[in-house]
Amino acid sequence: MTARASFLLLTLCGALILGGASAQIPDFGGAGAEERVTLRSEVTPKTARPGEVVTVVHRATIAPGWHVYGRLEENGQPTSITINDLGGLVAFGPPVLPIGEVHESYGMQSYYVELDAELRQRFFVPLDAKPETVELKGLVDYTACDANSCDPPAQTPFSVKVTIEAGTARDEFARKKVEVLFVGIEKGTRRGESGSIVVQLDVLPGYHMYGSKETGGVATTVTVTNADSLESKGVKIGAAVVPEGDPNDANGFVTYDLHDQFQIRIPFTVAKDAKGGPFEPAIKIDYQVCDEKSCDLPSALELKTAFPIEGGDAREDRLPAAGVGETGGSGTGNAASGGSKDGGPNGSDSQRVVQSSGGLADAGLWQLILLAIGGGLFALAMPCTYPMIPITISFFTKQADARGGKVLPLALLYGAGIVLMFVVIGAALGNVIVPFATHWITNLVIGVFFLVFALSLFGLINLQPPRFLMNATGKASTQGGALGVFLMGATLVISSFTCTAPFVGNILAVGAQGGVQSAMLGMGVFGLTMAVPFVGLALVPGAIASMPSSGQWMNTLKVFLGFVEVAAALKFLSNVELVLGLEALPREHFLFLWAVIFVIAAIFLLGMIRFKGESGEIGPGRLLGGLIVALLATYFATGAFGNRLDWVMESIAPPYSKRMAWAGSNQQGGGHGESKLAWTIVKDDFDAAKALAVEGDKLLFLNITGVT
Repeated sequence: MTARASFLLLTLCGALILGGASAQIPDFGGAGAEERVTLRSEVTPKTARPGEVVTVVHRATIAPGWHVYGRLEENGQPTSITINDLGGLVAFGPPVLPIGEVHESYGMQSYYVELDAELRQRFFVPLDAKPETVELKGLVDYTACDANSCDPPAQTPFSVKVTIEAGTARDEFARKKVEVLFVGIEKGTRRGESGSIVVQLDVLPGYHMYGSKETGGVATTVTVTNADSLESKGVKIGAAVVPEGDPNDANGFVTYDLHDQFQIRIPFTVAKDAKGGPFEPAIKIDYQVCDEKSCDLPSALELKTAFPIEGGDAREDRLPAAGVGETGGSGTGNAASGGSKDGGPNGSDSQRVVQSSGGLADAGLWQLILLAIGGGLFALAMPCTYPMIPITISFFTKQADARGGKVLPLALLYGAGIVLMFVVIGAALGNVIVPFATHWITNLVIGVFFLVFALSLFGLINLQPPRFLMNATGKASTQGGALGVFLMGATLVISSFTCTAPFVGNILAVGAQGGVQSAMLGMGVFGLTMAVPFVGLALVPGAIASMPSSGQWMNTLKVFLGFVEVAAALKFLSNVELVLGLEALPREHFLFLWAVIFVIAAIFLLGMIRFKGESGEIGPGRLLGGLIVALLATYFATGAFGNRLDWVMESIAPPYSKRMAWAGSNQQGGGHGESKLAWTIVKDDFDAAKALAVEGDKLLFLNITGVT
């Protein structure tokens, strides 16, 4: 079977699992979530003017005995805010989320937020905003847990309305010349580790502050006024790192200006014998704000923050670097350079996205197995799967603890639940795929599904399995004992389906060529690939702490896969026009569009296109990936100009070319014209073509185009 049939599951499972409403924002994602957490959202002021800042406040009430996770959580899913529709407003800084209280369980540190919590985020009304009522929509993502188990990750949608009226911005709501967008630590810190306090500032357009390199004006300086008190408790404050500023040559006088948003970092180290927290640094920022003509009098900001100290041994990746916390003993002054000019602190503005990925190829038995293994590994790294690792392991390790430490049987049972669920899907759907694979309607539906998945990966829409399935599996998994652990595996399959559906579609479509047994084998290998890490980590619970936390790398991966989805959608739409004979997407056009798609993907990977909240800095892995994708785009472009490509791409690209387009009409036995090669073209009538060849004493060239 060709590539075009390998994702048919998207059609079948889309109707079965997504329930015809996949692009709608769900009510709640987890079983009983509405009973665990209630959310009340409001905006201040409700009537705003251009140039003003509005604040959206979410007040969460958490049921007694339950908790969600705070902003610093690295093992479970931290509570976060996703904005789906700004309604014409502009996000003004990252969300302000609670840290929570440190709890230690099974060697892992967690930040519990209990009873009542408040989440805030600010938005700016553009200066050119027209009088109207706008609606801001989004989701609050969280996971609710009690002492024994966790619900699947859940979402509460919210929407607030702001009435924009004409007039001058009011002082109490107007955007200030200098605003503090965020102050706090980036990551949890243990005794013997180092960390940073991050202060994110915003300077009103048209104004600037001065960087650390400034010598003429008042350079921005930072002082931790209670540094001595903190040091007596075991926290040593280092010299603040303020950006140097951008050089500005005005009439031969160079200043170093800080514009827009930038960060100040204050390093600290925690002694191995530090006393218990929380620690409450008092921060003073001295600065001067100017425009092109004049400067205000020097001013100061006084800020306070607090952070706890985790238990456990110091982690190697967070040990103090040489000199950290050793300079500026009083917590004053600036480092000569450094700091960040834009973006918020890591993890402070996390975005939830539902992901999918596409890939198609003909495969024998070993190719099917490799496809299943590769799909399983990709699925493990997806945002709706990865956070489930510590959550689910915590669930059944607690069960095992209650049973005297018998971890292995429960872990194997949990893995069996995952594998069996995927095998059942293979058995149920393996036989019904092939009969529909060649129909143009099937290809059209699959192409549309891929476009929908691409929009989800780009963050434009949100996909979730139906709530009743989440509720059913979630409630079942709360049962204790072996049955509860087994059903927890089924819960993982359901809750992560929006990430795994495209991989499952690949495997089912390819495996179905060998019958239902092959489809079941492929699904079993896929499920086993996903289950093995869960089982392995269950045997060594402490290994969870060393796992990389979800962050920007995951967002980069999902956005890149969005481009892959668009390319895959184009392939299925090409199948449709081939079957219908529209001749609208020849080989040259198809390969050119693929080249454009992957050029844009390369530009994104190289950091030239940035999503909101990205700093613009890229690592060596992302740089290498961008270069590879750029070369791949160039390769596709060579095919668009007529060069022959490898056999895989030649099988994917449409089998006809505009340079050999049909001459004359399409009537049988006639309508023959001549191209530069003196072709006489007859479509879909071998006898008529043969008669013309004999009559004109010409060779007969037979072009067979297969559409399957």
